[in-house]
Amino acid sequence: MKNIITLILSFVTFYAIFNYSVKYLVQNNKISFKTPKDAKGKIIWTIICCAIYIVGYVIVDFIGLGIIGFNIARGFLLAVFITLLLLDTFKK
Repeated sequence: MKNIITLILSFVTFYAIFNYSVKYLVQNNKISFKTPKDAKGKIIWTIICCAIYIVGYVIVDFIGLGIIGFNIARGFLLAVFITLLLLDTFKK
């Protein structure tokens, strides 16, 4: 139970930090990017995000962190993954 709480707390913390910082940077034109308009572009973007998550997960697994450090790293990766997937909705 302690491991799941660590994962959830790290995900919520990192997601709040990434979500609001990326939203601020995009809305104030500090970061500019082109969002995919068609379904093919969105599918490719989703595959890229999944690949980043999988590579990050494998790297975290090979680092050999303890259980708590591993769950914190997984929370970080999940927050980055969700933020990247929602990146095109920040432009509105």
